[in-house]
Amino acid sequence: MFWYPDRDGDGYGRDSGAVRSCDEPPLSGGDVWVTQGGDCNDDNVDVNPGQTRYFGTPYTPMVGGESYDYDCSGSEEGNPSQYGAAPVCGSTFLNCPGGKGFAGLNRPGNPLCGSNKLVSCRVNGVVCDQVTEAVAPKECR
Repeated sequence: MFWYPDRDGDGYGRDSGAVRSCDEPPLSGGDVWVTQGGDCNDDNVDVNPGQTRYFGTPYTPMVGGESYDYDCSGSEEGNPSQYGAAPVCGSTFLNCPGGKGFAGLNRPGNPLCGSNKLVSCRVNGVVCDQVTEAVAPKECR
């Protein structure tokens, strides 16, 4: 059986430092041992392979930068209960799509994660105007 060191106590350990043993190894360095590995940030209790919640703010992974990959899947998935990507507004009322969506951010991963700009297209006479409003950020995991 493999045992994984779990620093943040979320029940998932990091793969580095795993020990193969029939019995639980002795405690060391403040870590506990668990039988589930795959924790991609063992310093943050909210980040683990079992995470089902979505978050509007990123965390800093152990290797730097910012991430919304709270479930350690290798990708940032947007909350399906929130709007998706912003529509592309046409120039006239004839090509003015309905609906709303989040404007993308200039960041790696899912550019919608963390965006707080909700865009909609509205007919204004014979033109199609883009309207942006500030809202709670797009949540991801």
